[in-house]
Amino acid sequence: MAVQRKSSFQDYYLSQIRGKKILVEVHCSNGALFEGKIVWYDSFTIILLYNGTQMMIYKHGIVAICPRDHTAEIVQDPANRKPPTDTNHESYKR
Repeated sequence: MAVQRKSSFQDYYLSQIRGKKILVEVHCSNGALFEGKIVWYDSFTIILLYNGTQMMIYKHGIVAICPRDHTAEIVQDPANRKPPTDTNHESYKR
């Protein structure tokens, strides 16, 4: 039987970065800084396309992942979010 894992904000954030092919800076705990595009990730690692080669970085060694273009909107600001048009949406069931 396959174990289902709960989706996390980390998965959402990395999925958005990967899907939009956003150039990121990966800051590591040892002070190293890598710039590239995330091409894959799982529970323990990310694969970063860095200088034309794929680099596997363990998540426990990452301090921060920042978009290189600081105007890139990865997470939608709730103040700018449009209300759902579907009246069956859960926000209408209060």
